[in-house]
Amino acid sequence: MSDGKAWQIAVERFGTLALLERAPLDARRQRRLDRIRSGLVLRWADHPEWRNVLAGADGYVTVSGRVDEKLLGNMPGLRFVQFCGSLDHDIDVDACTARGVVVSRLRLLSTRSVAEHVIMLMLAVTHRLGPLTAALHGWVPAPHGSDPPVPYVAGCYNWLGMADLGTLEGRRLGILGFGDVGAEVARLARGLGMRISYLRRNRLPPPEERRLGVSFSPLDELIAASDVLTLHVRRTPETLGLISRDVIRRMPRGGVLIDTTRGGIVDHQALAEALRDGHLMGAGVDVFPEEPVSADNPLLGCPSALLTPHCAGGSLDLFLREAEVVLGNVRRGLNGGRVRGILNKPRTRG
Repeated sequence: MSDGKAWQIAVERFGTLALLERAPLDARRQRRLDRIRSGLVLRWADHPEWRNVLAGADGYVTVSGRVDEKLLGNMPGLRFVQFCGSLDHDIDVDACTARGVVVSRLRLLSTRSVAEHVIMLMLAVTHRLGPLTAALHGWVPAPHGSDPPVPYVAGCYNWLGMADLGTLEGRRLGILGFGDVGAEVARLARGLGMRISYLRRNRLPPPEERRLGVSFSPLDELIAASDVLTLHVRRTPETLGLISRDVIRRMPRGGVLIDTTRGGIVDHQALAEALRDGHLMGAGVDVFPEEPVSADNPLLGCPSALLTPHCAGGSLDLFLREAEVVLGNVRRGLNGGRVRGILNKPRTRG
């Protein structure tokens, strides 16, 4: 580091690190976070003088954000770009190389955690884990059996007679909002034999679609054709209430809705009604309009709704490991050390 000064780092869309900055950490975790940030001065995109932050930045950390000539022109002192994600078509690596800027790409631990959580909920709903577990524990009455129990020599198969126990193979998966988490969900779902469509504001380049095994679909078609619909959009004025009663009723009968994005995007009253009258087979929900969830939320007590307490991204310790990997890589890159995930080899600045 030059003259003992800390490196100035502009940070955009790195949600887990932002959570750590706000979290009431215990002393052990706080010491660890301080070590992770040592030698780096972090400035966030909501800084009131963000343009000046960019102008003075030595490093830039972004999650699936665009890095192009326009951005680079605002960062004359930039030396290192840490891109966190796998959809790197928005990174102009050639422009960075021409300016002597090193570019690294890392996949986030939290991205994988959310994607695995989505797949877990999809599997659990399809295999009716919620109603079956609740009935066996005695939390709710046993569902009406529509399949006959089958005695055999060592016991009795499916003695609750639960029907509609299915698999994900061959089902149509719709991914609404296709950033890095959506792409990771697609990769995992493809391994389960699902047919995958997606929608995002800017369509992916055809080679990227082929690489991921996905096809683009307009909103109305995506809703109507998805046996399983998973949400990965940001919470904005445009997306609040996006999954309304009308949208839910346009999903295929027996469909599944998964929401691990942000509270307020799905109408929970309409979702609960669709679950109770059988229009939807089930739902997996990790986020709520009020968190912690309010006692009058209509999804509470609905056995076909699998609910988790906004934890899909992982624990604070996973976030710390992620910050350690990312910021450690940034520090090594700025100090001339060995960098993980390097995408280019620009000439060393004189």
